[in-house]
Amino acid sequence: MSQITIQCRLIASEATRFALWTLMAEKNTPLINELIEQVNQHTDFEKWKQKGKIPSSTVNQLCQSLRPDPRFAGQPARFYTSAANTVDYIYKSWLTLQKLLSSRIQRKTRWLEMLKSDQELVELSGCDLTAIRQAAAEMLAAATKNSPQEQPDQVGKKPKRTKKSRQPNDSGASRSISSLLFEAYRDTKDIVPQCAICHLLKNSCRVSDREEDPDKFNKRRRKVEIQIQRLQDQLEGRLPKGRDLTGQSWLNTLDMESKGNLVETQQAYVKRLNSTLSRISTPFHRPNKSLYQGQTHIIVGLSIGLEQPAAITIWDAKANQVTATYSIRQLLGKNYRLLNRRRSEQQKTAHQRHKAQKQSAPNQFGESELGQYVDRLLAKSIVTIAKNHQAGSIAVPKLGNLREIVEAEVRAKAEQKCSGYLEGQQKYAKQYRTSVHRWSYGRLIDSIRSQAIKIGIVIEEAKQPLTGRLEEKAELVAIAAYQARA
Repeated sequence: MSQITIQCRLIASEATRFALWTLMAEKNTPLINELIEQVNQHTDFEKWKQKGKIPSSTVNQLCQSLRPDPRFAGQPARFYTSAANTVDYIYKSWLTLQKLLSSRIQRKTRWLEMLKSDQELVELSGCDLTAIRQAAAEMLAAATKNSPQEQPDQVGKKPKRTKKSRQPNDSGASRSISSLLFEAYRDTKDIVPQCAICHLLKNSCRVSDREEDPDKFNKRRRKVEIQIQRLQDQLEGRLPKGRDLTGQSWLNTLDMESKGNLVETQQAYVKRLNSTLSRISTPFHRPNKSLYQGQTHIIVGLSIGLEQPAAITIWDAKANQVTATYSIRQLLGKNYRLLNRRRSEQQKTAHQRHKAQKQSAPNQFGESELGQYVDRLLAKSIVTIAKNHQAGSIAVPKLGNLREIVEAEVRAKAEQKCSGYLEGQQKYAKQYRTSVHRWSYGRLIDSIRSQAIKIGIVIEEAKQPLTGRLEEKAELVAIAAYQARA
């Protein structure tokens, strides 16, 4: 179901506008709120949640039953229809989100059941670790053989869509190695192959010859448990809510705009917007043909971290090797001092805000644009390096689950530092959040995207792993982006 927003100017008398506003604010919006509340309290609501769908006639029947109510009476017929359609759309969107959360919980729960230490795998299979690694190497070779990669000359070309191409393909040519391993784990009943698959999946589809660190493994497992718990809390705690038209903050904002009482930072923001609009209205000349021609098998992988904002790796798909890596210090060069300066500014502002809150004083302190400037320096450096290496694309991490990943990592580290001491864990997590280098990763990726578009470098997205060094994560992001082309 799609909606189209039309921007228009309402030209009418003051009395007509007042009547329309009163009708919407005092009749129609309360009707929508009441419909939402009645659907939430319906006896069949739990059944609808399980089915993922609310009968189309239910909301209309509830709306018809509320029409005689004096609180909602006297509206035009189209207003009642609009209210019913709005509530129906709200619940369709909400049920879709609930289904997505349930699916994520199922996948993470399945992964948690498979995530076992090397010692547990040895005890479960009855074999030594060498035999498990040998079986894992054989299964990896078979999975790699059954997962063909896309040819370099086909990268970037859109396949022709036909009626036959929409049919499911049993050959599974587009499936990645990890998905093949998950399917093999589900289909097999033998313990040794299952343990070999678990060994591969927990090591990023590789056979690890290193001795496993029990503390790091426990921390990794605990992060998955925390993510599952957070998703379950979101699944159980969310319910659609109506609009609160008595919000005092909105009234203060409207009053501030009408009087023109904007603070200095707000005036500067409006000035920047007007400058951007003027530049958009008078664009510079753009050539029809891009001057830069990159090689599609060379990918720049970007990874983001808590303490260091970014690192990149140059990965060659033909040679299947890393040709160069760059840390945050190498990317910024002589401007690396600006990173420490930005970190000090954030800590100082946070300390001032904390002191003001304790004294019940105004705590909205303005911040400089140093972070945005550093983002632009990083983006320029990354794009320049990609151009020098003749890279065809830059693979950036997906930011959809960044908040859950960061929170799980902070809490897992707190539990490792203060095991069995809940109050100490909370205190350490709070201190770590304030001391860790916070960064606007979305702004950084937007800066990279805008710089790359100017010279014709493609931006790809892939999921970033949870464990490993930043350079290793960047390599895996590049590999995942290349495999997703198939």
